[in-house]
Amino acid sequence: METLQQAIERLEKVQPDFNYDDARTYANLIREFYSNMKAHLLSKGAPIETPLIDSIVDQKLQLPVAIEERLSRLLSEYKYYGITISKVCHWYLREAYANELGLIERTDSLYEPIIRILEMGGHFYEHHGALVLSDAATIPFIDR
Repeated sequence: METLQQAIERLEKVQPDFNYDDARTYANLIREFYSNMKAHLLSKGAPIETPLIDSIVDQKLQLPVAIEERLSRLLSEYKYYGITISKVCHWYLREAYANELGLIERTDSLYEPIIRILEMGGHFYEHHGALVLSDAATIPFIDR
């Protein structure tokens, strides 16, 4: 897994430009993210209610102030980046930092599929337990 510095630099390179031709790929990446989170939640014995969790919630870890400031600047630049993307980016950075400090050991981030959506220009938000890709698709987390 990448270091905290690599992770923030990766986020800073993102250029939101939703491409409806990529909606199927975005949806598949969300399904991959859901699969990652379901496995993580099961391994922790946690209820499977939402994929939008801080994967290292049990770690009392604050990001360095300079990284927090860079993330705040980045998130304020894009009008489509609401609370859902803000949380995911923050959790992704916390996970990278925890891994860098040796508090967890992961080769890949649980958030990797979501970060790839952002890198492809996609954006999303949470609505009633589902992730919504602009107005292109809604992918529920829990099949009812």
